[in-house]
Amino acid sequence: MEEHQSKLANFSLPLLVSNFASVFGDGVYRFGLNWFLVASYGNAEILGMLTGFGFVVYVINDIFVGSILDRFNRKRVLLAADLLGALGALGLSFLINPDKPQIWILFVLTFILNVDVSYSYPATRSILPDVIKKKSLAGFNAWASASFSTGQALGPLVGGLLLHFDWIDLRTFLQILGMMHL
Repeated sequence: MEEHQSKLANFSLPLLVSNFASVFGDGVYRFGLNWFLVASYGNAEILGMLTGFGFVVYVINDIFVGSILDRFNRKRVLLAADLLGALGALGLSFLINPDKPQIWILFVLTFILNVDVSYSYPATRSILPDVIKKKSLAGFNAWASASFSTGQALGPLVGGLLLHFDWIDLRTFLQILGMMHL
């Protein structure tokens, strides 16, 4: 056990940045999607349906995430979740009509991104003991929580800033989001 602990790190910047980037990208997406939907359709009805659908997808995945993380390599689950989010956003960005977004694409995108979030955050937290020394775990958890909160705060802020650029439409916005997931 002690030999295993000696191989672990006191701190992991890639793990911390991955945690931040996932939450940050989710915040950018949610703010941007809200903006584009209300601008495109003139009301928030579709936004409400997508939000409710996303919640159901998240809750259903939350039921299974623990057993999946126990059965499979947690690092690979994390990478697969974020890769799914990146490829989903990038792939669907080429199909979407930026002037009048197709509802089915928005539901598929909401599904993909909620699956990503429902696996990436628990996977990140569950691999901490495999990466961080036991004596440093509490301190790193504090950093991870601060990173999570900072991502939640800055994501919508940057999403709002991006929307002020005239050259960014929904397609470009999704492409930026997909690149942020990589």
